[in-house]
Amino acid sequence: MTRPRSVTIAAILLFVYCLWNAVQTVPQLAQGTANDSNLNQAPFAMSLFGFTLAIFGLFASYGLWRNMKWGKVLALVVVALDILYTLIPLLVAPLPIKIIAGGAIVYDIVIILLLLWRESKVVTA
Repeated sequence: MTRPRSVTIAAILLFVYCLWNAVQTVPQLAQGTANDSNLNQAPFAMSLFGFTLAIFGLFASYGLWRNMKWGKVLALVVVALDILYTLIPLLVAPLPIKIIAGGAIVYDIVIILLLLWRESKVVTA
């Protein structure tokens, strides 16, 4: 099974990013809806969506690693949804969070570019 180097890099980047997001949202999920009135923390529904997206991203990175077509499609969908999900703090959060959200969007765009990168085929005579 040979997969392009760009897909291998994208699979690793997606795995690390989604694992980080899943681990980061577990404490917020453990608190439940008790802190929904806290303005310094994301609502429970947003945390649940982020966690679900991270789990799907982990499955997508597995599919990418195994060079499955569904893995590439799922990864593109997960990353596109993550960009939309990250636009919310980019619009309403304080400046330090906006910088982190902007970095996450750039990270997602790099993954998309790696997934859509076409390997040049060498023609031998």
